[in-house]
Amino acid sequence: MKADLTDPTAVQTMADLVSAEIGPIDILVNNVGSYPGVSWQDTDEAAWHYSLDVNLTSRQPLRTAVRHSRTHRH
Repeated sequence: MKADLTDPTAVQTMADLVSAEIGPIDILVNNVGSYPGVSWQDTDEAAWHYSLDVNLTSRQPLRTAVRHSRTHRH
């Protein structure tokens, strides 16, 4: 399953699809990461913000999507 983890709507859609396919998500292994591929001295502002969005900010929409899945059990 692929999703843009910087996009909360895409994350929710991914969680909904997984839940529909295999059932409620009981465990979330939040193992996501991004690295710009250049030294920190050569990292521009856009790459810096993207890394922060993927490495830090994406955790909240993932937790929210999984929590939503767990609270809507059959």
